[in-house]
Amino acid sequence: MRSLHFTLSICAAALLSAPVFAARSSTAPSDILAANNQYTLYLQNTKVDYAETGGSHGAAPGLLDTENGNVGGFGLSASSMSDLWLGNDYFQFDFNYSSGNTGYVGSYLNSNAGYGSLVSSSTADIYNYSFRYGKGISVLKQSMLTPYVEIGHHRWERGLSATQEETYSHNYAGFGLLMQTAPVSKLVLDADLFYGRTFQSKMTTNQYTLTEATLGNSSFKRYGVGADYAFSQRFHGKISYSHESYSYGISGVNSYGYYEPNSTTKNSIYRVGIGYAF
Repeated sequence: MRSLHFTLSICAAALLSAPVFAARSSTAPSDILAANNQYTLYLQNTKVDYAETGGSHGAAPGLLDTENGNVGGFGLSASSMSDLWLGNDYFQFDFNYSSGNTGYVGSYLNSNAGYGSLVSSSTADIYNYSFRYGKGISVLKQSMLTPYVEIGHHRWERGLSATQEETYSHNYAGFGLLMQTAPVSKLVLDADLFYGRTFQSKMTTNQYTLTEATLGNSSFKRYGVGADYAFSQRFHGKISYSHESYSYGISGVNSYGYYEPNSTTKNSIYRVGIGYAF
């Protein structure tokens, strides 16, 4: 995982210096080119939908616990489209952080009371960062398709109580397609599809009975839409919505008889930001 962090750091540094070492694309539509050469600061809201399920290692099938709620945060991104290698080379680096509370529904451990017998609030701190590279292909007059590869990291610090903390994390990699069109001057609309796989999924806790668990990996799916409007040559307004889903597979049973169950995560992410075009 250290190698992934190092790779993403190098990619971010390279992208931040993109205006210096690369010539701007000569074939991309001008409005799309402006939308793709930006530094962006944004606010975001993540609607968390997390569920753990039973049915393995002797547990009864059905819901074990859920986390739902809106978690606010912010993010930074940098993107560039230039004629660097293949023409219309597209780079993007993104980092975001969210912090807040979610509603927990579950039960006390070993109580046999069942799902819904315990309702409380959990803290949530969520970190994401990613890097993508693609090649833009101009289609029609004011549209572009950009297939890309993306690699990233996700970390969720879950505070179930004052004394119980769990941290879920994974890396992911896959392929996506960014579709952009400029229906009128200064406005760029986009749709984004991505499919990949998680790897190095794990959960750590501050409890001696289960300090760390290796989790099963899964597919990682994401789709989204967005808009970019140029208020001036340099300053742009941006809005977007995306939805992502993935799962964590059940861990093995440790020497204390504890394990991490199967779970699914579905996050809906809303963003509004301001960009500086270069």
